[in-house]
Amino acid sequence: MAEEGEVAAVAAGEGGEAVGGPLEVEEMVEGEEGEGAVGAAAAEAGAGGDALGEVDVDAGAEFVGPVRTAARYRFYSVRDEFPGLDPVDTGGAGVPGELYRVSYAMLRDQLLPREPPELELGIVELAGGDGSLSMRMRAGAVDADGVVDITGQGWLEYLQSLT
Repeated sequence: MAEEGEVAAVAAGEGGEAVGGPLEVEEMVEGEEGEGAVGAAAAEAGAGGDALGEVDVDAGAEFVGPVRTAARYRFYSVRDEFPGLDPVDTGGAGVPGELYRVSYAMLRDQLLPREPPELELGIVELAGGDGSLSMRMRAGAVDADGVVDITGQGWLEYLQSLT
C-alpha cells in the first residue's frame, strides 16, 4: 500500500514481469510554475517508448518502468485505436503497463484534453495493492460498437495480431 504522500500510475502495456511501485512526492519532478508532478497513465509503446503519444520524454514525461494492475480489470481495444481498462467484480486479469512521471501542467494541459470520450481519469489498483492514476473506460463505453475484449493480451501484442 502507498504511504501518505505517495502517488503511482500505470499505463496499459504488454507482457513481462511487472515492477515499480509508489512514487515518493520528494522524487517528483517540478512542473511549470513550480507545480508538482504525478504519475500518468498511457497506452504502452514498449520499453519506455512513446506511450504518451505526442507528449514524450522530450516534453518532460519521465518513463519510470513497467507495472501491472491487480487482477480486477478487463482490457479492451476501442476501434483498434487505443486500449482501455474496465474494473470488474469477477473475471478480471492483471494488465501489464508502464509507469510515467509527468507534471500536473502536462497532465492538465496536454494529456487530458487529447483523451478520447470513451476514457476518463480514474484510480486503478496495482498488483501490490497500491492505488494508481490511470485512464479507464467510462461507464457504458464497453458496450459501444468497435470495442473488443483483449484481456490476456498486451496492447502491442493485440495490434500485431491484426496484421
